[in-house]
Amino acid sequence: MINNDNTTTTPTTTTTTTTSDTIESSQSELKKLTKDKLLKICKKNKIAASKSFRKDELIQSILDFHCQNDEVNITPKSNHSMNEFHRGFVEYSLPTTTIIEILRVCWRLCLLNTDIMRRYREALQLTCINKQFHAIVSRWFTRIKNIDKKGLERAITNPMNPITNIDSIVFFDGELIPFTNKRISQLQSRICESIQKLVSSNPQMNQLPFKPTLQATLKLFKNLRSIDLQYHHLSGDDLLQLATVPTLINIKANEIRLTRENLRSFYSAINHPFRKIIFDHLFPFDLYSSMRPEFHCSLKTIGRVANEYKPDLLLNSTPITNSIASLRKIQTTAFFRHPEHIFKVLDVEHLAITHLTITSVTIWIPIILKLRCLEALEDTITHKRINRNTTPDEEQPQVSMRDGLPISSYQQIIKSPTLDTLILYFNSNSEQSMIDEINQSLTPFIFSHKILVANTKTDSNYEKHRYHFKKCIK
Repeated sequence: MINNDNTTTTPTTTTTTTTSDTIESSQSELKKLTKDKLLKICKKNKIAASKSFRKDELIQSILDFHCQNDEVNITPKSNHSMNEFHRGFVEYSLPTTTIIEILRVCWRLCLLNTDIMRRYREALQLTCINKQFHAIVSRWFTRIKNIDKKGLERAITNPMNPITNIDSIVFFDGELIPFTNKRISQLQSRICESIQKLVSSNPQMNQLPFKPTLQATLKLFKNLRSIDLQYHHLSGDDLLQLATVPTLINIKANEIRLTRENLRSFYSAINHPFRKIIFDHLFPFDLYSSMRPEFHCSLKTIGRVANEYKPDLLLNSTPITNSIASLRKIQTTAFFRHPEHIFKVLDVEHLAITHLTITSVTIWIPIILKLRCLEALEDTITHKRINRNTTPDEEQPQVSMRDGLPISSYQQIIKSPTLDTLILYFNSNSEQSMIDEINQSLTPFIFSHKILVANTKTDSNYEKHRYHFKKCIK
């Protein structure tokens, strides 16, 4: 099965125009420029940036801008067999950037279909407009799921197949283990080396030792930047291997039994910047006290933050200030009840998080109203009905998973001036009634769209959506 991803890979070189000259710039050359010079480049090219951006953020903005511009001029490779036959003509007079945006909208609409086969059949029709559009749309097919090595090789070598830029692969049901145990060809090896993100799920929790699989995985996928492991038997020693993979910047390990000591050892062993760290239970005190201070500022996402069962550790701790300024997302566990513990480690006045994932919304109200940059709030409880009046006393730990959506609490939260998006989960049989009630009760937030949450257990009856409500100011 093919999946999609709208992200584009960063080009190795770009042409950057400044006020005084033109520079053929690679990322390394941009690093040699001063922050003021980079700001001038952004201003000249109308790239969204501000003086508060760090130097690395300015560089990434410039590279992303040129990556988008390069997409406009995509043409198929000259030696590609797609050029050997006539695909017809399409007359159009719109600017190419507008056409690409129209394609993106059509793409998203196609992928809303609940019938998977029809979803991708309609999306693939976009590649049949002409050769240039085939090349553009092909760049959005970058992820594949559950495919064997021979199938992967056939997909890459078939000129009609849009899978030409694979950088992400997903293995369901423990399929990573047999995949890494087989011999591979030179072409298969080249394909694996191009993959930057790997997701592997093993919901059967079979007892096969994971260490040999992990070693083979790291040898096979040499350029991994992101790894997401679910339901695997990962040991503390296995985890330590991941701490020193030089290309790895994102790690997520769900439904994996790791001790607090295992996690501390992992944080201490990290020898390069990480952007995202997510475990079943993450204790901020352990993370920031064990990780080398020079790597604090690289973290963008942490989770799932758990209740601190050793509050004495926090008595003499001084909240971290400047090195958390780049932290953007915090996720909490399902039964997290003490947000004040987080802010004994992280100074709330210096936090600039834009996305917060929580469950017990009511107890978070005072803190949410202090978060000066919060744009998106995600409530992970699956709601079946509306609660008109909810107080902190009513929402005790033993009933925190009740299915009512606390409207009165949300009416206070939406007063936050920066809050732009609410992300909620509903029971499917109450979807429309919930949407209607929220539209009426949480003005100016209105329903925007829903997204099917990734199914990691290949359950044919699986259906869980993420509902987005956006602030609409007329």
